[in-house]
Amino acid sequence: MEVWEWENFENIFNSSRFKVINTGPLYGPVTEFTLKRDTKLKIWLSTESAGDSESPDSDFVPGTVRTNTDAIECEDISGCLARAVGVTPISHVSSNNYISGKSITKQESTVEYVEIIIPKVPVDYRVDWVLNMDDGNIMWPDRHEFMFEGTTSFSWGDDFLGVRTEDSKRQFGRTCFCFSIDGVEVVVGRSGSKRDAPDKRGYLIYKGDISDDVRLKIMGCASYALGMHLVHVGSAGFSSAGYLAYAKSKSAYSLGGRVFELGRMPPTPLGFVYQGEINPEVATRVIRALYDNYDRLNLRMLFWQYWHAQCAPYHVAAVHFGAAIEFLQKKYMEVFGKQSLGVIMPKPNWRPIRDEILALLQSKDMQPQHLELISSQLAGLNRAPQKIVMERFLSSLGISLGDVELTAWQHRNDAAHGNDRTDSDPIELIRGNKVLRVMLDRMILKIVEAADHYVDYYSYNFPVRNLADPIPTS
Repeated sequence: MEVWEWENFENIFNSSRFKVINTGPLYGPVTEFTLKRDTKLKIWLSTESAGDSESPDSDFVPGTVRTNTDAIECEDISGCLARAVGVTPISHVSSNNYISGKSITKQESTVEYVEIIIPKVPVDYRVDWVLNMDDGNIMWPDRHEFMFEGTTSFSWGDDFLGVRTEDSKRQFGRTCFCFSIDGVEVVVGRSGSKRDAPDKRGYLIYKGDISDDVRLKIMGCASYALGMHLVHVGSAGFSSAGYLAYAKSKSAYSLGGRVFELGRMPPTPLGFVYQGEINPEVATRVIRALYDNYDRLNLRMLFWQYWHAQCAPYHVAAVHFGAAIEFLQKKYMEVFGKQSLGVIMPKPNWRPIRDEILALLQSKDMQPQHLELISSQLAGLNRAPQKIVMERFLSSLGISLGDVELTAWQHRNDAAHGNDRTDSDPIELIRGNKVLRVMLDRMILKIVEAADHYVDYYSYNFPVRNLADPIPTS
């Protein structure tokens, strides 16, 4: 497998070219080590040292909550540096060989991420490796082509991106989608090296040395638009000559593996001719609209809530979807100056009434702690009930809800407040969760003006409807 096709940290680190020069929190000096990723996407570090080796005392007592920055550092004979960061020792064991008289200590640790930086190699392209690129029914619009005759180039799209490398084979096919966003040229697609792999490997390639923040924004927006939670496992930088300049692999978070059980369900059609079609203009519009509103609507947090809601147990998923909807309501009112949607009467009209009530309370013979508690509740008296806020919010967006959505929203309240629903039909709860997910999709798409239609995943055969139109009762 070529180094640019997929993360290659195990081959790079385990090739014996690197030596540990700083053992960090581990027993050392380290004489041998190996790195591997397990089936849960966590990176493990196995080390060996002399039987009488020692580890430094920890500065943290057990139970301390912190960001782990403990690291080990490695170097090869060329001066190339690498490190493993977020090293957490899990176990160690010492053994003695009474015949040879030698003893060794073996230690197992988890690692947050590993990275390698190769000096003097410029970064002309960035690559993010992802899992869960479920392209089983996707009709990719753009082609990739590898044409190797000695030293030549491979490209995506119509000469969209190209990197020079060496090989002696030719491959081509439609496995990607090319677009540009905020001046950044991007390719997203399936990794051709392991199409049948159960983890569904994919990539995002960027022209230029694009920052982590920008790439994560693009990845999050593409993930939502494509309707599949892309699990980020690592990244790399390459020169235009195809040389590796930087690589990073991390212990990935896949919501306990639940994201791999979700089907691909884009919130809006990405093409209107074929099922699974990705029309470049349609898909680019969605991704750009999300990207342009990413920071001010805090879509990073919203997407986090969205995917966790989809992976939550069915009896509490409504709580997660409801929290995401209320979060979006608040951000909408804050960003677009719609705070009046959340109050019963305008604040200038409420303030004198509040002051009169407060003065009346202060004139009464009350214990100070009672006065303080009652006074603290005054601000909430003008807060509109969530039902009213939702009605105003949707009216402002030009979206209407039908009986199906209103019923699902009420059931959300039952789940959130612990109302007894032990006799509820599980199928009813699951379908209600689908309604809440569709409601959230409609709100997101409308606010950022990403699309004019949504996919109704509640109704049979998943019809496409106008954003303004509710899910019909039957």
